[in-house]
Amino acid sequence: MQIKYRTNEIMVICGMIESGKSFFMKHIAKTIHRRIMWDYNREHADMGYVVHFDHQIKEHFLDEGLRHIVFQPYRRSMADFEAFLRAIQPFRNYTLIIEEVERYCTSSPKYMPQILKDHIDTGAHHRATGLIVTCRRIAEVHPSITFNANHVVMFKQFRHADRKRLNKDFGIDIEALKKLKDYYYWHFYRGKLHFKEPV
Repeated sequence: MQIKYRTNEIMVICGMIESGKSFFMKHIAKTIHRRIMWDYNREHADMGYVVHFDHQIKEHFLDEGLRHIVFQPYRRSMADFEAFLRAIQPFRNYTLIIEEVERYCTSSPKYMPQILKDHIDTGAHHRATGLIVTCRRIAEVHPSITFNANHVVMFKQFRHADRKRLNKDFGIDIEALKKLKDYYYWHFYRGKLHFKEPV
């Protein structure tokens, strides 16, 4: 993989299940010095120190200096997600990774927690904080995330709504997205589709 992610950037990784997006996300995450991850499905215990309660994040990330935190919530409601965001809001110099972001930042109805809006709007400049999100259904993701993304990494998409959204936002050929092989991806960066290759 040739993509270089800077830790004050926003990256969207989208694709159907088992198309390669989680594998890709892990590869990028390994290059990040400090990261905190919302692990919705509790699948990524190998990516850092696992915690389950909000107060543990500060305890281990700031007080003990651990650099890779994986937050695996016991409950996964919107209220729990927003409490997690409040717990990490004061931090600086890290990248936030959110798995299945479409569950919390929706396009219809349009909703995104204000804390995450602030993270996107000012975090990169004022607190040197980046954002990486993964999603299966990009058509359901709040448009502010894709609009502000520095990188959009696209794996195979079968759902017409998702392919239509990528066509509308980035001019991607709808049928070509459906025909991508597993673990091949396209990378949209600075207004151009740069390459496709296997992960």
